[in-house]
Amino acid sequence: MTRDSVWDVSQSCFSQQVCNSTTALGGSMSIQRYRTIINFRDTLYRQFLGSGCCEMTLNVTLRPRGGQYTSMSVSGVNLVLEVGLSLCRKAGLTLHNNSSLQLFPWQNQHSQNQPTYQSFRAIDPDGDSLSYELTPALANGFNISYTSGFRYDYPLSVYCAGVKAPCAANPNTTQPRGFFLDASTGDLVFEPTSPSEVSAAVVRINEFRRDSSGRYALIGYSMVEGYIVTRLYINNHPIVSNPVNASICERERYCFSTTYSDAKNPGQAAPDTPVFRYFTNIPNFSLVNTPPTRFNPVNTVNVCFTAPAFDSIKEPYFFTVAVFDNFCGTAFESRRTHQIRVRRKPASTLTKTLLPGSRLAVAAKVPDSLARMDLRITGPNNYRYERSALRNQYFDTLRLFTAGEYCLELTTYGNGYCNYIIRDTVRMNGCLTLQHQIDTQKAYCRNQPVVFRVSTQN
Repeated sequence: MTRDSVWDVSQSCFSQQVCNSTTALGGSMSIQRYRTIINFRDTLYRQFLGSGCCEMTLNVTLRPRGGQYTSMSVSGVNLVLEVGLSLCRKAGLTLHNNSSLQLFPWQNQHSQNQPTYQSFRAIDPDGDSLSYELTPALANGFNISYTSGFRYDYPLSVYCAGVKAPCAANPNTTQPRGFFLDASTGDLVFEPTSPSEVSAAVVRINEFRRDSSGRYALIGYSMVEGYIVTRLYINNHPIVSNPVNASICERERYCFSTTYSDAKNPGQAAPDTPVFRYFTNIPNFSLVNTPPTRFNPVNTVNVCFTAPAFDSIKEPYFFTVAVFDNFCGTAFESRRTHQIRVRRKPASTLTKTLLPGSRLAVAAKVPDSLARMDLRITGPNNYRYERSALRNQYFDTLRLFTAGEYCLELTTYGNGYCNYIIRDTVRMNGCLTLQHQIDTQKAYCRNQPVVFRVSTQN
């Protein structure tokens, strides 16, 4: 393996003239990335494929573990991370695979009783779909045992709102509850409560790829460990608003916003000045960052974009917000990920035909047999016509007696489509209603003229 990069991840402010990261942290920190290429066509590895094996697991020993962990029994053992590869031949699957790459370095120090927003968000060079899950830490080929009260999905003491831990996680409350990892974005949210605890969160990043039939197959995975140290209060963490998780139609314009702020630390004359940055795969978006005002004390970021055609989209769009507080001491960065899925717009149609006698013929059609349609027509005098869960095609002829404008609405949904609505209007002349009145109490003779009143209504 060869080292190809070194990433300085010291938790310090950006201005090194003002703040020296080495003295602030008691030692600078870095992430060192090593890379290797394995060609299973080489003679050394060909025997595995020749014997019928196609699921490979690679173990990488990174460093000795010390005895400082308080929630895991790790003294004297080595940290081991796994990388999995699937070389099984499946229809329409290419076997070349690059490992996913993390967007953010892990922050290892966290303040007691401060909401913590971290992210294991990664990108995949091959465009594979990624999912995230907490997994037990490994050492020398076996799962590490956790001390009493802890486990791999609850590795340290966190806020639970008075409920006995471990509690059901809720990342969107003012004080996040439990220990939460978002399976689709990789965001990790928790609020540590016990100082001097030392633990680790181990996340497995799964890589999925579609075969020629459109089904997803697991083609690999990697593991990442986040070292967690809870300290007595150090610094207020930046607060970022809850992210959106939305579904929109192709070619639809969509806007979302996020806010961020940082509260004053004790003894500060003014709060830290947050530094905003972002990572996204959204094309051709506009961004407006509005600073706080007297009436709105938070920074507000508005993002807008128009979703391209569905066929050009491989994965959901993401927009990860990262806010660094630039505190001179132990600085913090909060990260939260917005996710927008783009769904296909169904090829449904709605046609109308005016017929004699104030009749209206309506026809609704969608080519996909798994999609559904709801048809609604409203008009004068509270007229209402509804048909639900229609399949493929529907036809009806209506006689609309009252003149006026009628509104037609066809909603198509289901089978992965966005809810697509077609609206149209039609003006009807109505039917002529004839009313007559005659004196029925009077006797009439043959050939005697009869007089009665006639009125019309439309």
